[in-house]
Amino acid sequence: NSISKGGHKDILFIARSNGGRYIYAYAESGTLYIFNTEENLVESSRQMTTKNPLGVIHHKSRNVIITYANDASLQVWKV
Repeated sequence: NSISKGGHKDILFIARSNGGRYIYAYAESGTLYIFNTEENLVESSRQMTTKNPLGVIHHKSRNVIITYANDASLQVWKV
C-alpha cells in the first residue's frame, strides 16, 4: 500500500502508538492511514469522514484510536 496510491493526500494530524510501532496519520481527505514503522509500510487505511478532519488520538492504556471531524463525527475503534 502507498499513501499516494490514489493521488497526493496531505497529512493533517499524527498520533503514535505506545511503543512507537505504529503511526496513525489522518489525511485531509478524511482517510486514516496506519503506518507500521518496523516494516516501513502502510499497513491499512480507513475512510473516517468526508468533512474536515479535526484530530486523531491514540489512547495508550486502552489501545483505541479516536478520530473526530467537523461533521460532528467522533469515531472510536480498537486497534
